Formats: sequence, structure tokens, C-alpha cells
Amino acid sequence: MPNKSCVLDKIPAWLFKEAHKELAPSLADIIKSSLANHDFPSSLKQAYVTPLIKKASLDKEEMKNYRSVSNIPIISKLIEKIVSSRILQHLAFNNLHTNFQSAYKKHHSTESALLRVANDILRYIDNKKPVLLILLDLSAAFDTIDHDILLARAHSRFGIDGKALYWLHAHLKDRTQTVSIDNNKATPSPLKYGVPQGSVLGPLLFTMYTAPVADIAERHGVNYHLYADDTQLNVPLDNTLGTASYQKESIEKCVAEIADKMNSNKLKLNSDKTDVIVFGTNKALKDLNFNCVQIKSSSVPVSSSVKNLGCYLDANFTMSCQINSICQQSYYHLKNIGMIRSYINKDTAQLLVSSLVMSRIDYCNSLLTGVSLNSTIKLQRVQNQAARIWRRDDWEFSGAEH
Repeated sequence: MPNKSCVLDKIPAWLFKEAHKELAPSLADIIKSSLANHDFPSSLKQAYVTPLIKKASLDKEEMKNYRSVSNIPIISKLIEKIVSSRILQHLAFNNLHTNFQSAYKKHHSTESALLRVANDILRYIDNKKPVLLILLDLSAAFDTIDHDILLARAHSRFGIDGKALYWLHAHLKDRTQTVSIDNNKATPSPLKYGVPQGSVLGPLLFTMYTAPVADIAERHGVNYHLYADDTQLNVPLDNTLGTASYQKESIEKCVAEIADKMNSNKLKLNSDKTDVIVFGTNKALKDLNFNCVQIKSSSVPVSSSVKNLGCYLDANFTMSCQINSICQQSYYHLKNIGMIRSYINKDTAQLLVSSLVMSRIDYCNSLLTGVSLNSTIKLQRVQNQAARIWRRDDWEFSGAEH
């Protein structure tokens, strides 16, 4: 059951949980009625939208730096959760999942996606071939989905028809949203495009909407991996006889076709936030003769490191950038925890250390297999410092030591 209440809820989330046994029969009737009659109550199609800054360091005066997150009624989320579960069962049973799409699939995660990409890259590097990786970025991806195109694709590609398709139509059409900023509420406005960010079903519908990206990549012979709205393409480069330029042009044509397809589907590829990197040994990278990739009319420079699904990857794939980032952020939080350690008990200290420090070390840590001894020592020092703060051993924080 969702923890967050919506201002549209007549019953707060905590009361739903406390009285779930008493409310269950009525909730079951509402859900059954919605599915059987392929209808979605208009009262559940309303959403309160609160703009959230994407990063604290971004300019708060720039509208593009905000993400519109919808707060929707609890009952709406419950119905969506059941529908989402049934769609996933349908996709799995009929083998309709997009190949190499790791979002919303059992036993898949950002870590499994990164492991797959890392395996491809390291395999090519072992064979003395550099690898070109492009991380595509979409502008306001969830906000511009065309409902008619989505419904048509759900039917033609994923075999959703009959009452299920009618229900999806009822769920998407005639929605409204109210923007709320500092308790100032705007007049409700119709939501003619997009799926609500913050909904349960929205992200799954988005992956179905962008399924043609995989078709285009396969047609061009380009390796790809998808995770929700994160798309990454990679090709090995062979610098003998100038074939690297041909392979580079091949992936550029692939990206151009993807951009055209997205544009026809009312999605926009953002070249300003698209990242490009070439992995390989220092010698292999030196032999390459290009430093940018053409994406339609934009020239995107090759970076020495990129952030991919929350992990920093460097051109030599040593994971040094990721480890340095982990250490820097961990020491920042450890210093702050240390300053208040005498005012909190051991359980609270453990909670803070686990959520702010250990979670960073644990995230996608399978990618750190085989890193250098020096990198391992850096991570061990972070854990030693965390243990000392938790136990309240005598310690003195010194950034210079690390």
C-alpha cells in the first residue's frame, strides 16, 4: 500500500493501513467494477502536480530543471498496481518484453542492465577493440506521450485488446491536473498528452511506447540496452583499414533514425544532455581519429567519463571515477553524522550510516569486481570510518587522510 497521501484522498494513507481489513471488501468491489466495466472513475483521474528540482545545484529559475511529479489518489494507485501486474504477466507469458529492456522485469534492475553493458564493453576491450557508447537523453519524456499512438501500439505490438484496451483508454483519456507551488493552486487543466510521473502504470506504459527503439537498433546491428527512459547504444570499433569511421557512421545513422522515430511519436531527443564515450586501452584510444559524434545537426563531444544509471564510467573502465565519487560523498555524510553522533543513539547512527554511506558502496557494487588494490583500500577506509563513527570509537575526521 502506498505511504504517501494525496490531498484528493478522503482517507489518509495511514488510516488505509490501519483499517485495511475493514476496507478490503469495499476496495475489492471498486477495483472489480473498474476492471469489469472497463471504466476508470473520473475522480481518480485527477492529479496534483508539484514541480521538483532535479538537482539541488541546478538553477531554480530555469523551468527545464524541474520534474513534474504527480500526486494521485491512493485508490488509483491500487487499481494501477493490479493492472500493471496483469500486463507484466501477459508480456512475460507471451514473451513480448522488449529484448534488453531491464525496467519492470522480474530479476532485472539497473545493476543487471549495467552488468550486461559492462560485459559487452570488457569483452571487446579484451579483444583489443575500443567501444563507442552513446547515452541518449529525452526531454520531458513522460509528458509528451501521445495517447492514441500508445493505445495503438499496446494493441498491435503487445496484443492488448478487448476490455483491457478499453480500460487503458478510459484510464488515459479525460485526465486533469492541478499545479501546486508553495500551497498556491492553479486551476485544473486537461492532460491531453503524457502519463503521470508518480503513477504506478505510467513507467510501464512508457517502456511500451518506446519499444520501436529496440527495433531500429537491431536493424542497424547496434548493441543496445534500455532501462525505462534511459537508452544506451554501443558498437565495437576496428581501426584497421579505416573501418572505425564506418562503424561510427553506422551508429550515427541509427541514432538519426531513432531521433526521427521519436519526433514522429512526439518525443524529443536532447542532444545537449546526450553523452558519448569511447572505452579502450590508452593505446587503442590514441589510435582513433575522432573526438565527437554527429547526432542529427548536433555534434556531441566524446567525454572521458559518463554517468550511466547512477554509476560513473571512465574511458579505461577502471571504475576509478565511480569509486572517487563514492568516497567523496561518503566522507561528506560521515563528517556530518560525526558532528551529531553524541546526540543520537546507536540505532539512529546505524540507520544514517546505512542509508547515506553503505547504500552508496552497495549500489551496483558487482561492477567493482577486479578493481585495483588501491581502489579497494579507498573503499575499505570509508567502511572503517563508518564503523568507528557508529561505535563512537575515538576518531578525528581528516579529509587529508583520505
